Amino acid sequence: MKKMRISVEKAYKAFDPNNYGSVQRKDFIHDCLVLGLQFSEEELGKIFEVICEYGTKQTTSTDQQKQ
Repeated sequence: MKKMRISVEKAYKAFDPNNYGSVQRKDFIHDCLVLGLQFSEEELGKIFEVICEYGTKQTTSTDQQKQ
């Protein structure tokens, strides 16, 4: 994304165009592939999981507990 000069905020808006405040795994993978990122679907799934894990640690949200 850095090479493409896309900020994290801009990318997130692309992943969440309806401003729901969340991104689904399948949409993340699809959108990354559309952006031309050079990762396999499996690798993108792992990246998504790491982002979710990191994000959950950085917030006091209880969303993960509701699942």
